[in-house]
Amino acid sequence: MSDKLYKNAKEVVSSVLEEVIGNIEKRPFRIGERWNDVVGPNLKDFCEFEKVSKKTLYINVFSRNYTTYVLMNKNSIIRKFNSFYPDLKVSSIKVFCNQD
Repeated sequence: MSDKLYKNAKEVVSSVLEEVIGNIEKRPFRIGERWNDVVGPNLKDFCEFEKVSKKTLYINVFSRNYTTYVLMNKNSIIRKFNSFYPDLKVSSIKVFCNQD
């Protein structure tokens, strides 16, 4: 019998980390697919998902004019985002503009 009936701690941690890293790498695609539902029909054409880091959702707006509009909808965006991705537990938003 060559298969072990148990795993040591190092093997368990390695397999868990591989699973977590794999899920994190796939997340941006899933978030991008549901982004229109997160921000709603009025904002979907003016901003895009950038990343999530330390419970902060980073949103890139296509023009500085839309920064205020996104921030006015901050609570709604956070609520919807957390309903789709509760494991990320976003609590704040940072809005920036790479254009202009």
